[in-house]
Amino acid sequence: MKNRFQSSTSVCLFLFIILFIGYSSGSPGADFTAFPVSGEVPLTVSFTDISSVPDGSTIIAWNWSFGDGQTASIQNPEHVYTDEGLYDVTLTIDFGNGTDSLLKQSYISVSEPPPELIADFFTDPVSGSAPLTVFFFDLSSGPIEWWDWDFGDGSPRSTEQHPVHDYVDPGLYSVNLTVGYANQSASTTMTDLIIVEAAAPPLEPVAGTSSILTPGTQYTDQHNPDISGDLVVWSGSGDHSQDIYVYNLSSGGELDITPDERCGTPDHQYPDQVDPSIEGHIIVWVDGRNSFWDIYLYDLESQTEILVTPDTAGSNQVDPIVSGDRIVWSDDRDKGNSQYDVYLYSITTGEEMLLSPDMTSISLEHPRLSGDYVVCEGYDLNNWSYDIYLYDITTAVWTLLTPDTPWSDQKNPDISGDYIVWDGIDEMQGTQDVYLYNLSSGTTMLLTEGTASTDQMNPKIEGDTIVWEDNRIDGGWNYDIVLYSVTSGIAGLITPDTATNQASPEISGNRVVWSGYSDLWTWDVYLFTKDIERPPLETDFSANVTASRAPMTVSFTDQTQGEPAFWFWDFGDGNTSEEQNPDHTFIDPGTYGVTLWTGNPYQRAMERKDDYISAGSPPVAKFSATPQSGLSPLTVQFS
Repeated sequence: MKNRFQSSTSVCLFLFIILFIGYSSGSPGADFTAFPVSGEVPLTVSFTDISSVPDGSTIIAWNWSFGDGQTASIQNPEHVYTDEGLYDVTLTIDFGNGTDSLLKQSYISVSEPPPELIADFFTDPVSGSAPLTVFFFDLSSGPIEWWDWDFGDGSPRSTEQHPVHDYVDPGLYSVNLTVGYANQSASTTMTDLIIVEAAAPPLEPVAGTSSILTPGTQYTDQHNPDISGDLVVWSGSGDHSQDIYVYNLSSGGELDITPDERCGTPDHQYPDQVDPSIEGHIIVWVDGRNSFWDIYLYDLESQTEILVTPDTAGSNQVDPIVSGDRIVWSDDRDKGNSQYDVYLYSITTGEEMLLSPDMTSISLEHPRLSGDYVVCEGYDLNNWSYDIYLYDITTAVWTLLTPDTPWSDQKNPDISGDYIVWDGIDEMQGTQDVYLYNLSSGTTMLLTEGTASTDQMNPKIEGDTIVWEDNRIDGGWNYDIVLYSVTSGIAGLITPDTATNQASPEISGNRVVWSGYSDLWTWDVYLFTKDIERPPLETDFSANVTASRAPMTVSFTDQTQGEPAFWFWDFGDGNTSEEQNPDHTFIDPGTYGVTLWTGNPYQRAMERKDDYISAGSPPVAKFSATPQSGLSPLTVQFS
């Protein structure tokens, strides 16, 4: 009989053998690993099956569920997670006589990647004259925590997001911006981004004398002057319309050559006459008396007027220029819709000629004439930009002078001899500069270098002297008139004492005329004479008596300061005088305003005294007697 101890030992040994046999023979169990188990979208995970089955069994199928709705049936799949989240993964194995599954909860962790870090920026301006202040604007994207700017000029770097930097020296500068967070960064470099020009030398006043030519025209506008020798013309607005006026600098005489009483028609009682041009004794202008714009000519010597464009009903003729025996203008009779050709007219023969029959896609505007050449701006109807075109009258050939400016406007040309000038848009700045073209050499030169961020435009040339409008003086607010010598390359200011806009300069010899905006919100005509200096001309006068009975003889005394050479008095009663100190008799009772204009070939001034002379009614003898009849002796009271 066995004892108890022996019985217990036998049982334990049996159980150990059973467990050992069971373990070593392998019980079925699904299992797997994955790598990586965490990361950013899109996350590619490699799954590895490490399942075990009993001896003699073989896994015949694997079924994977990746937790995002996707499955696989291979042993070791690879799967891409495209959305952030925590994913449960399940593996089910089939080993013929059984199956087993393993679920690993929240096994795969997928996160969104941080936003891409991109460095970018914008600057304004990108070019200009030294010293140049540039504003930098950060346009970077991503979780940015810091900024590092290198301005390329050796100056200290900036850590501001939107810095402002001053470039002191001329040059080309590359700019780098680096942005970042934690241990991540991104960088961008813009090579030769900033262009700093040497500043143009300051404009010094040009020696000479300036004067207003239209004093006393307050509340009206005087526009578009032109000059030839001693004669100045302009378009001036009066009570009803704009007329053409001509002024003689030598004599001080002024004449309205298009008064409404002569030029008015039943349909247009007060027509406008504008944009005059003069050479010698011939004046041409644009006239609206025939419903559309026409070109008229006036001969100062014969005092005759001619309609230059009689057969152009329903169309417009504009921008006339006279030079020698020829007139040119822009004309839309053929193209219509304010799309222009250029016509030429011979004053001697009275014949006109179309200069641009083949320029069907170009609107030719603002022509100027010198010798056998016509220059104008041309608007490309297909590309929507302006260029400068030259026409040779002798060969009938058009030439494009600005072929390399397809995306900017070149306008307002003028010509004198071998030189052509115009204004063109600076593509970097969007501002206007003045260019000079030499017909002999075929070269173009920028005349206004170092004037970035300001405008220079509407140039006119005679000989080697050029004038233009320029707003560099007071920070771009108002335009002045600048005079430039091609020979010396020096520019000077002829309007140093103005605080308003000055426009439309024209030149003849050493004289320049232009329109200037006055303090009374109107435009006047001004004259500058180079190298002639005169003291200011200030007109004044007095009278020995200002109130009496008519007829009233008054002695007027000129008290003008300066150097007047001629005088013109208007006594307000329809009478005038050109004496310096006239005597005048006011015949009729009334109150009279008196005006005195004084001038010399370089200046003009005026003084008006309203209600200055009071001429009362003359005495009339009158009496009464009471009584007027009776017996003698008769006492009569007279009064």
